[in-house]
Amino acid sequence: MEILEAYQVDGWPDFVVSLFAAVPSGFLLGAFLGVLSFGVFGLIRLLRNLISN
Repeated sequence: MEILEAYQVDGWPDFVVSLFAAVPSGFLLGAFLGVLSFGVFGLIRLLRNLISN
């Protein structure tokens, strides 16, 4: 990983953390749970369609 250390820009971790700090964590958690439930119910619907056919 020497090449990453050679070309690493100073302060990039602070920049990444500031991007995530711009959006409240509750909103990110809600969005993640919404996408997760959409996927779970989509899988259930797919399985139900596969079993019924």
